[in-house]
Amino acid sequence: MVAMKIRDMKDNKSPGVDGIPPKLLLEIVEQISIPLATVFNLSLEEGIVPLEWKEANIIPLFKKGSRNKSENYRPVSLTSVICKLLERLIKDHLVDFLVKNKLINPSQHGFLKARSCLTNMLCFLEDVTKWVDEGSPVDIIYLDFKKAFDKVPHQKLLLCPWRRKWYDQLDRKMAY
Repeated sequence: MVAMKIRDMKDNKSPGVDGIPPKLLLEIVEQISIPLATVFNLSLEEGIVPLEWKEANIIPLFKKGSRNKSENYRPVSLTSVICKLLERLIKDHLVDFLVKNKLINPSQHGFLKARSCLTNMLCFLEDVTKWVDEGSPVDIIYLDFKKAFDKVPHQKLLLCPWRRKWYDQLDRKMAY
């Protein structure tokens, strides 16, 4: 599975702090797959994530507008490609489990294969059309979350007691 995931990687992505680019992993996939699987399994069994996998290079990515204004950039974290590989493996296992055990609502379209915003919109349109055809009243409220992240008071969010407690517990579990 590790080899398959490496082969699925895009080779033009930027490396994280560890400096290991996806292209290198693709070139040595046969030699690195088993050692990586061993490290991944050990990390999961022990509940320990290497410190290097938690570190990131943060770079500004231009959004729109004037390039001279800092608010027109968003921070992007370049994390370890190897850690992202493990994250994808875990995500795939979790989604497979949830789908096989019918634990995901059929209306869920995000993060699922063969589903997207478009399929979500088509299902919604089909429901609305059915309700209108039946003569049922239909009210629709549209929310645009495009800039929602920019409006979150991040400093206040960091001060939330429940969030601080959760991060403290996570740090204790991840510590060596």
